[in-house]
Amino acid sequence: MSSKTKRHILILYGLLAIALVALGVGLPRWSGETDVGVQKEMESDERTFFWEIYPELVIPNAGKAIDKSLHIKDLNDGEITVKDLSERSPLLVFRYSQYDCHLCVDQVLEKLHTIYEGDEDKVCLIIDGMAGREFRLKYKNRKMNFLSYFVVDNSLGLSLENKNLPFLFVLSGDARVNKVFVPFKEFPDQTDAYLRNIKALLSD
Repeated sequence: MSSKTKRHILILYGLLAIALVALGVGLPRWSGETDVGVQKEMESDERTFFWEIYPELVIPNAGKAIDKSLHIKDLNDGEITVKDLSERSPLLVFRYSQYDCHLCVDQVLEKLHTIYEGDEDKVCLIIDGMAGREFRLKYKNRKMNFLSYFVVDNSLGLSLENKNLPFLFVLSGDARVNKVFVPFKEFPDQTDAYLRNIKALLSD
């Protein structure tokens, strides 16, 4: 192989590497030390992302009242209103979509199952993108004793919805949203702390 050909290959490889970086595609990592550095950088990016969305997406929902006349469906496709649901409050609501990150949703469901075992009546799932039958099929091998409802119009009117961000909040008796929390799978300890603190609050 001539030196000119080698130089062309090196240039092409360099351009490919630049393109991959620009697209956010990681190059192979060759050492454990590099892995740690990349992991720390990813965690930093997640934290930065959260604080970027916090003022616009989280804060406006704190204390916001959900329209009590909104209808949601139960596992058997029966309809109730948000007002009906709020009468069972305070409830910890896990609001997510069928289209959200499955790993993120499953992590929270597993933690809810563990932390709220015996207190499942304090937890409510509100989901969009599926109906009761699909839900039962999806979780047929998982013990799901939580109240489970399905959004009819894909929204409760909260700005955090439909952003591929599963989130939790406490629903009060007047159908207000309190103690909003966005769980990130990269920080499971923070989710544990939130769930345990809310459980203690609901038990008072």
